[in-house]
Amino acid sequence: MATNAELKSYARRQARDPVGAKADTLIQAAVNDALAMIARERQWAWYQSHGAVTLQAPYSTGTITLTNGDATVVLATGTWPTWAASGKILYDGKWMRIASRTSGTDIELQTAWAETTVSGATYVLYRDEYTLPTDCGRFGKLYPGSGWVYGGEPVGFDDILQAYNGYSGSQQYPSMWALYKDQIIVWPYPSDNTTVNLMYYRLPPVLSLDATVADWDTMQNELLYRAIDYQLSITMGTVMSGDPGTTRALYKDALDRAVKSEKVPQSRGSWFGTGGREMPVRLAFP
Repeated sequence: MATNAELKSYARRQARDPVGAKADTLIQAAVNDALAMIARERQWAWYQSHGAVTLQAPYSTGTITLTNGDATVVLATGTWPTWAASGKILYDGKWMRIASRTSGTDIELQTAWAETTVSGATYVLYRDEYTLPTDCGRFGKLYPGSGWVYGGEPVGFDDILQAYNGYSGSQQYPSMWALYKDQIIVWPYPSDNTTVNLMYYRLPPVLSLDATVADWDTMQNELLYRAIDYQLSITMGTVMSGDPGTTRALYKDALDRAVKSEKVPQSRGSWFGTGGREMPVRLAFP
């Protein structure tokens, strides 16, 4: 294990033992910047993570009133769910983004209703946007359920917008998904409350406490040391390992070796590619 204190001690030696608050700040920044730089280099098996997202069933209890020139949607004979601010209203084939939930009966649209006032109207409130894990650095794939081996297909955000206008129904598991800022958007919107699995590559947490262990494979610490050397040389000038050009070259050499020695098994193909008829012996589960 490499603790934050151990990594800072290494960095201080490489920087020729500077002292003072400024030096302490630069050394800590170099350690954290090195970890972040490595994490962004590739899809490391070390940072591969899994999570889950609970999809919300749509809500359509009661009726709504939409008033011309007003952004407020008033609900009768029902209560807006707590997640309403993260959803959209679907009425008469039109979908509208929601800005906020101001009460159990009132929500505010992002844009005022521009058409004729309607009351007693049926509607669907659905949620198709969900927040990614806070440590997500690179998204991998969505795995909706046992009936959808490969999960929904990744598409562009513009494809999702086009799908809004071509289909207004729901289904249990999404058939497509897209990323938008820190959100994953699924389509069609879910018809039931259900949990779907996802795979992603996390970013290492920022180190601040000396006892905290760095989120990195200790078998690959040479790469981490070379990354620290490079980050130090950028902010503090020439270090024991050399100037920025030299330390960058040494880092790249270490990166090439780390990639070749990463703990990734040799691919033997996918059982799913056989149609599930017979699982290859070497892939069989114990």
